[in-house]
Amino acid sequence: MSISNGVKAKNIQHHKNKPTKIFLGMATNMLKHAFLIFRTYLDLFIDIIYGYFWEGARKPIPDLEKKHAMLAESAVTLAAKIRNKELKSEELVKACIERIQQVNPITNAVTDERFEDALKEAKEVDKLIETGLTD
Repeated sequence: MSISNGVKAKNIQHHKNKPTKIFLGMATNMLKHAFLIFRTYLDLFIDIIYGYFWEGARKPIPDLEKKHAMLAESAVTLAAKIRNKELKSEELVKACIERIQQVNPITNAVTDERFEDALKEAKEVDKLIETGLTD
């Protein structure tokens, strides 16, 4: 009889733990969902607050000027024009530099300004093209 009493005690203990496990699983799941909902509304609230402060700070990027119209062409087209001596690479680099200086205060995208080196390299490329020593 002691064996059957021990089995009954284990069964009762097992049945006591099963509802507890189910409840803990449901409670954990509900807490996860509550946290997700809280986080979603917190993100929305923060977006609204920051949007209120930063919305007025947006500045439009100016349109391309006529002298920078070549920058709208593809790189392949510009490379062909440079090879065919229709355009000097120095002119193209100067146009790029002017556009960067015009737009960078708004976008803050350029971190390393090596404009002088770029102009030197463009002059070297133009000399190579003039002498016909292109690769």
